[in-house]
Parts: sequence; C-alpha cells; structure tokens
Amino acid sequence: MHAGARSRIRPKAKGAQEAHEAVRPTSIVREPSALKGMLSSDQFKLYKLIWERFLASQMSPAVS
Repeated sequence: MHAGARSRIRPKAKGAQEAHEAVRPTSIVREPSALKGMLSSDQFKLYKLIWERFLASQMSPAVS
C-alpha cells in the first residue's frame, strides 16, 4: 500500500492551530514528595513542575 506524497491531514480552518491533550498528573493526591524516591532527579523535577502548574491552574485568581 502506498500512502502517496501528499498528506491527507488538513487543519479544520485556514490558519487554525490544532491542539493536543495537556500533560497532567493522573491524580492530584500524588504529591511530588511522595514520589521522590521512585523517580530520577530529572523525572522528579519534571513531575513537580507539571503537578505545581496543574494545581495552580485549578486555583482561584489571586486577590490584591
């Protein structure tokens, strides 16, 4: 089977950017500190960043 030279996937509208699913923790109760011993240093830093950003995205805006 030959797919051809041209792609069949096209944006829905001219100039549209199609999004992908967000990276997020599987459970908000899995705090980074509980997983630290199971992850490498780089994995821990990445998980902590994702977890903190996800948590912040669910909070109310700051009030001055």
